[in-house]
Amino acid sequence: MKEKTLFTIYCIAIGVSFLLCGYSLIDCFALTPNPDELGSHYLEIAYLFMHLIVCGILFYLSFRALRLGSFFIKNNVFDFDGKLFKKKWVVYIVFASLFFAIFVYSFVQAITMKLPLAVQLGEIIWHDIMNAAFLISVSLLMFVLYRLVPFKRSNKHAE
Repeated sequence: MKEKTLFTIYCIAIGVSFLLCGYSLIDCFALTPNPDELGSHYLEIAYLFMHLIVCGILFYLSFRALRLGSFFIKNNVFDFDGKLFKKKWVVYIVFASLFFAIFVYSFVQAITMKLPLAVQLGEIIWHDIMNAAFLISVSLLMFVLYRLVPFKRSNKHAE
């Protein structure tokens, strides 16, 4: 039951990431004060559309894991005997907190554009960084929280 709850939360977080990327696209297209600037940001805007596709794929995979159980996260968190990989778990915590801090900074930067580094990078790039950091931090948080799921040796659902 804990695994289903965890993947339900992950599906909701991916939905939030999808909506956040939608907000970024609306902000870049509709709320840009100078529409002539969009011509020089093809790659950044293309990334936002690719981010939507990645969110869709991850939502499908997490929904599948919700119904059938996870084998990818399980094999990266636990060894064959059901013991936690402690070094990997610490690395997941460090990177999840790092990417969450990057998300918070880039979120504030994308909204206000008044923090340091506002001049060096454009607003669309801050939206890209914000969306990527949120999705990566939520995904790494899944690896951190998966240790709460009881270990079952059977991987029948993975076949």
